[in-house]
Amino acid sequence: MVHSQSLPRAWFTACLLCLLVGMLPAVALSAERLCGFPGRDGELRLSGQINRFMASASNTSVDRGSRWLPLAMAPEGLASGDLVLLIQMQGATIHAGNSLRYGDGEAGDARAAGWQSLQAGQYEFLRVDAVDGNRVRVRGDGPGAGTRFSYRSTEPDSATAQGRARWQLVSVPQAENVRLEGDLFAPAWNGFDGGLVVLDVRDTLDMAGHRVSAAGRGFRGGAALTLDGALGEPADLRYRAPASDALAVRFGHHASKGEGLAGTPRWLLFNGDRRDTLPGNDDKRSSDGYPHGSMARGAPANAGGGGNSLALDNSRHSGGGGGGGGAAGETGRDPQGHPAGGQGGAAVPVSTPRLVAGGGGGAGSRSHGEGVDGSGGAGGGIVVLRAGRIINAGGVDVSGSAGLDGPQAGGGGGGAGTAMVLGAFQEGRPVTFAAAGGDGGAGKAAGGAGGDGRVLLGGGLEAPSTAAPYNPLLPVARLPGVLPGYLCRPNGMLVSGVVLVDSGAGADGVAHDGLRQRGERGLADVPVVIRRPGGAEVTRTRTSGEGMFALSLDQRLAGEDLVLEVALPDGWWPVIGRAEDLPLARFEYQGDGRWRFTAQEEYLQDGVVLSVVAQPALVSPPARTIEPGTTQLFLFTYQAGTHGQVRLRYRGELSGGAGWKHSFFLDQDCDGGSEYVDHGETRWIDFRPGVPVCVRVRVEVPVDARAGRLNMQVETQTRLSVDDGLVAQPSPDAAIGLQLSR
Repeated sequence: MVHSQSLPRAWFTACLLCLLVGMLPAVALSAERLCGFPGRDGELRLSGQINRFMASASNTSVDRGSRWLPLAMAPEGLASGDLVLLIQMQGATIHAGNSLRYGDGEAGDARAAGWQSLQAGQYEFLRVDAVDGNRVRVRGDGPGAGTRFSYRSTEPDSATAQGRARWQLVSVPQAENVRLEGDLFAPAWNGFDGGLVVLDVRDTLDMAGHRVSAAGRGFRGGAALTLDGALGEPADLRYRAPASDALAVRFGHHASKGEGLAGTPRWLLFNGDRRDTLPGNDDKRSSDGYPHGSMARGAPANAGGGGNSLALDNSRHSGGGGGGGGAAGETGRDPQGHPAGGQGGAAVPVSTPRLVAGGGGGAGSRSHGEGVDGSGGAGGGIVVLRAGRIINAGGVDVSGSAGLDGPQAGGGGGGAGTAMVLGAFQEGRPVTFAAAGGDGGAGKAAGGAGGDGRVLLGGGLEAPSTAAPYNPLLPVARLPGVLPGYLCRPNGMLVSGVVLVDSGAGADGVAHDGLRQRGERGLADVPVVIRRPGGAEVTRTRTSGEGMFALSLDQRLAGEDLVLEVALPDGWWPVIGRAEDLPLARFEYQGDGRWRFTAQEEYLQDGVVLSVVAQPALVSPPARTIEPGTTQLFLFTYQAGTHGQVRLRYRGELSGGAGWKHSFFLDQDCDGGSEYVDHGETRWIDFRPGVPVCVRVRVEVPVDARAGRLNMQVETQTRLSVDDGLVAQPSPDAAIGLQLSR
């Protein structure tokens, strides 16, 4: 039951805000975005496991735009207004031929190796409308207020079928403020649910130095089996796993693949024990977890391949492949150190912000020994934190587990998972990320290490202290589903934006448009200040390494007229200032990186953009003396950091001499090919970033010259194209004095 007093006091303001922020540019919020109930769960002190996990019903599909989600059983404690995360954990198709193309796309497919199609990793935040038995009615930002994506939960029905697909639903606390009293952790993925930590905080997340961990809680590693051989080939990429009766007499070949985005193998290591995921299934026409078999060195999607038996009698072994993360896993080795073992799982790049668990490592092959020695390590799970402010930062850990040492070959390490941390502010030291893949297990043949994980950051957060791949440009407001609580109902007024080097860098970049294209960078470490009109400072910050900034205003300032200032360092010039004029907080650009606005209560002004370009430089030649009767050229070089047009003009004043000839020439490509300029002024010349434009002055001194001095000056005019026409940019001049030697 939801009681009226549990709703935030500014709930109706928040609903209006959700509509208003839809008009924001650049990092804009869609007008169709919806909010949950920010801060509904109040002040929380948390430790341990904080989420509830609901497995999908088997063999069901959720179409795009669906409002009802079928679960395996009736959810406990789920009610109208709750925030949930819907995520497709597994679901991919792979090429399963017994060749080196195993796991790749079709011939000519330009996408990264690892799969032919990928549904896993799709996710969205949803708001619960109702619960009816084992069905949950939700509200999202997809068609008809339903889901944005489609989801499926299926099991393979034949030996050649693709692997299983699974989605799950995860409850998400909606706290006002949170203080951690211990570490948070994810339960291990069990094939149906688990593997995540998810939290939404409207105001402040005080980590109190604690850790939020999904380390080793992702996809499971392959279990090592003791086998005597069964006519497998050393080059096999796939091979059918032995059923329980065959394993009892050690009849089989190669080692088990790990678990991953494309499915679950028959033999897994789970909670330290070997597990048969298909007990009692001895029919060779039925699925083995992966198409055509779940043993041998081929790597299905981000899971590591199993080590191959390199002899018919299984007397020569190789290590398991490492699971993939944001980087690919490493290939397992043979006893001579050659990469002949399980292939490493494929990388999942950060360019698309999917939420994926790290792939499990493949097992190493073996012909003697018992227990689980040589099994693959588990991949890292998923952590998602959304908070208005993060203080006393601790760590986020999505590391993969190490592969186990084996008597003959080690298991592959698990790939690290995905950490997504979204926040407007961060005080003190930045969050520390642990996102390393697990080490490969040791043995006569070593297992491959797992790939490092993925870190996705959004808002005003700093770059992570980790070597893992990360996405520094994640636009929080464009992520799918219900908005973070701090965007729906900020505490006071949040003002955030970017100082953008708007030079049109990159192949398809457009300069001076106020929009960030790939290749355009932010300007780091720039002071950003909010003042009262008289000059008194209210608050300040500096832009991050990506040029992002975020400032918080106390609610007591609501109604005051203020000024936002971006203090550019020398050598930079503002081209465009943008901030959508919203009904409640009109931002009026005054020029020179300054906006006037009125502070509001519980309000977000996102998407403030100041486009800047580097001021051009005009380099003059060094001063020199010349001899009578000589002719010399003097080169002036103009260089800019953006696109535009320049016109150059020459003025020369001769004193103390007569008969000197000095002429002005254009050398547009700086290649020595000069073009005479009439009346000492060039035409308008197009320039590009980093490409110089040159002019030359030719000076001829008579043989009988006895004295003289020539003062040469080159002046420039620069203009840039912007949305509403052309603007003049501050232009450099250069001068040089030429003295006749005596």
